[in-house]
Amino acid sequence: MRMKTAQRKAVNLSLDAELVERARSLDLKLSGIAEQAIRAAVKAEATRRWQTENAAAIEEYNRLVEERGILSDHIPGWWNDGAV
Repeated sequence: MRMKTAQRKAVNLSLDAELVERARSLDLKLSGIAEQAIRAAVKAEATRRWQTENAAAIEEYNRLVEERGILSDHIPGWWNDGAV
């Protein structure tokens, strides 16, 4: 199976010189570590923003579930004991 590789972009970063030397002495790959950290930060921020933007809808959905339950609560099947 062939993996798709992302297009690369060269960037300049200013990092703590001692930290860089320590990382290099341990044979750590700075670009890979930076990319993983940036990817995690982007995901966390996107998630936080989505939750903020959708907070009212999520609250309303939760209120309706609390008030009425969910549809599958009333449908007997293998996922529940059939109790209504």
